[in-house]
Amino acid sequence: MIKKILLNNGFNNITVKTNGNNAIGVNTKKHRRYQVLPKKDTSIEVKMQSILDELNIKFITHKYIDIEHGYQCDIFIPLLNLIIECDGDYWHKRPYGRKIDVIRSNELRVSGYKLLRFWESEIKVMDKNDLLLKLKQIIT
Repeated sequence: MIKKILLNNGFNNITVKTNGNNAIGVNTKKHRRYQVLPKKDTSIEVKMQSILDELNIKFITHKYIDIEHGYQCDIFIPLLNLIIECDGDYWHKRPYGRKIDVIRSNELRVSGYKLLRFWESEIKVMDKNDLLLKLKQIIT
């Protein structure tokens, strides 16, 4: 199934290894852009999306960002070329953060993206005025 999807998207001469029932692509980085992750939004992503909806700001969720350490961002606002990351306190190791998050943040800024990164604990108490203030700070 994975091999068929990749071949349909222009990947030729693909070899796929298997590990038990899980297929593993040889060129994993190239294949990541075709992953459908996550299956559903986290509660903090849903809250951030609802605030953006209240503000009538158009956004895209889980857009693949093609940088050196490519990944799917949480929220992308094309009009502002802005990425919003909603970092869970546990998974992103609050208050220190993960090394890969710092690397990606730097790569995004160098590539010309604006970035807002929020901790779960910030989002849980956030309202539309708080987000508006942050947006004004980053746009100006």
